[in-house]
Amino acid sequence: MNAKFYSIVTLLLILAAGCSSQNSGSAATPNPTPTAITPGVKGKVVPRQFVELGMNSSGVVAEVSVSEGDQVKSGQALVRLDDTRLKLIVEEAQLKLKQAELDLERARKPADATDLTAAEKAVQAAQATLDNTSGSRSTEIARAQSKLRSAELALEKAQRDHNKLLDYKSWGYNVDNELRASQVNLDNLRTDLDITRREAANAGSRAAQADVEAQQALASAQAEYSALKKLPEPEVVKAAQVAVESAQVALARAEANLKNATLTAPIAGTVAEVKVKTGQQVAPSMPLITLADTSTWYVETENLSELTVVEVKESQAATVKLDAIPGLALPGRVERVAVRAQDKRGEVTYTTRVRLENADARLRWGMTAFVVFEK
Repeated sequence: MNAKFYSIVTLLLILAAGCSSQNSGSAATPNPTPTAITPGVKGKVVPRQFVELGMNSSGVVAEVSVSEGDQVKSGQALVRLDDTRLKLIVEEAQLKLKQAELDLERARKPADATDLTAAEKAVQAAQATLDNTSGSRSTEIARAQSKLRSAELALEKAQRDHNKLLDYKSWGYNVDNELRASQVNLDNLRTDLDITRREAANAGSRAAQADVEAQQALASAQAEYSALKKLPEPEVVKAAQVAVESAQVALARAEANLKNATLTAPIAGTVAEVKVKTGQQVAPSMPLITLADTSTWYVETENLSELTVVEVKESQAATVKLDAIPGLALPGRVERVAVRAQDKRGEVTYTTRVRLENADARLRWGMTAFVVFEK
């Protein structure tokens, strides 16, 4: 019975369509109204773009400067780690670079005429000192040897006198007092001779040491004078240039590390989520802030099938309705149709991105939407 009923209904619809077609010749043709491809494709409201932000380095959070719902500008600071040590490293790198630049400037500078004159005079003075040292060395040694010879002669004479007194005593003369005095004198002269011998030896060593020191002073003065005449030296300039480049790299690295201690907004938008607080230890790439550009809202479809996607194209008009806001219908336009399918719960679907042409203040990220694509 049901089959017969549906057949009768179908026949009536065909006849009605035929009558309508026959009447169309005599009546004015009305403007066609848009028809929908589907009764509605499910989707989600999404912002124009969004980013999940994290730090490029680890550390302890010193400051969180935004809250959920805040509007931020591109480049605005969002989260800052404790950067006290990093700032000191940057300052140290700046000082090292400045010192390297000064060294390079000095290495490139030719010798000053005043410095050359002073260096030449230093060589002349060192040569004169060496000449004087060499001349006085032989005199001092000769004087010490003469003194030593005198001490030896004095001891020899005292020994002869003492021997005579011993002869007198053996002949029966009472010379005990003279012998005691003579013995004391001998002992003193022997002591003096030992001292004089050491002084003579030391005189030679002192003279030799003075001569060596004078030669070294002359060599140093000559080397300094020669170095000044060669300025600037290519090898020294090259080494100074390398030192500057190395200091520049170290400073750039220190500044980058300091910059990485502050998380900034790459785009202008709304803070959608904050997952960090002051005092928290964070690691690189840990999601901390979600930032969304809500200047334009979109709907991304979830269940547009392969049978329907062939009838959807870019710039195509659409109407969007939302579960959360009954009675609201927003015009939209297809901005992008996925080239590649996705398998969702065994169904082949294509994600289509529809831009809403009129925004509504009540829209929120993630709201459920239904899209009607117009033919």
